[in-house]
Amino acid sequence: MTAGKSYPPVHAGQTVSEALIVILDHDLRHLLAWQDKAYNRDDIEGVHQIRVSFRRIRSALSLLRSTLQREMRQTWSARIKTLVEPTGPARDLDVLLDEALPAFEAEHSLPGTGAFRDLLIEKRASAYEQVRELLDSQAYKDFKREFAGWIDSRGWETGDQTGKQRKRLAKEVRGVARKLLERQDKRILKLGKGADRDNPAVMHRLRIECKKLRYATEFFYHLFDSMDSFVEHMKGLQDVLGAMHDIAVMGGMIDHLLEGRSEPGLRRLADELVRWRTHENETKKQAFGQHWRDFTDARRPWRHVH
Repeated sequence: MTAGKSYPPVHAGQTVSEALIVILDHDLRHLLAWQDKAYNRDDIEGVHQIRVSFRRIRSALSLLRSTLQREMRQTWSARIKTLVEPTGPARDLDVLLDEALPAFEAEHSLPGTGAFRDLLIEKRASAYEQVRELLDSQAYKDFKREFAGWIDSRGWETGDQTGKQRKRLAKEVRGVARKLLERQDKRILKLGKGADRDNPAVMHRLRIECKKLRYATEFFYHLFDSMDSFVEHMKGLQDVLGAMHDIAVMGGMIDHLLEGRSEPGLRRLADELVRWRTHENETKKQAFGQHWRDFTDARRPWRHVH
């Protein structure tokens, strides 16, 4: 297990419904554990972990959609999507300020860097105001209370369930997990085989599907032996895909940040930063090949259950 990382304590013998309680409760607790850090901005992981918690909850609802009433699942998913959106700009600026810009400055000494950094700091302060407004909002408070109540009451077991949904919820979770992991894995292998690395849309879709499998492996981590090795292979692939995505969208992001600003020094510095990141993307494309081979060769633990 990755140091400092905890996974939902799902274990063999639980039903799918019992596992769903464990998974959703684990991620809701994770969200609550990080909200103060995001609000006070004393750790850039705060906003990131809030986003991860929301995405993991949505992913769990999607992964187990065959057991849930469609309208109920879509309602929760839509609420979460609305809540997570205001956190995006703050996270993007955290990455730009604390990762991309320092790496750029280590290789370049250009005029305008200080003014550009000051602009980003100003924009980040505004972005974090959006985060605070979210965390103070009635919508967020209602979500925390109502979602916790839904978990405690097993709300997915009430209402207009079909007979198939009831049977699926009552199944032993490990058998279901094997099928879900295998299905998502095959989707990625099909999508990634011969994928055009120069097509940002294709690589973005592959990144999203990999993220879904990563979350699924974490949900069911304790059900299969040697999951840590597979998760590490997934992490390597995800890291390079994430970097490629960040680079692909940086130009549009910076254009948005510079709206209304006419200082030529800012534009020149921003253009040089984008050129640098574009060049870096070529290196990432080369690295993708090795990470993809490592991933495709990795042992799938769910296939080796006796």
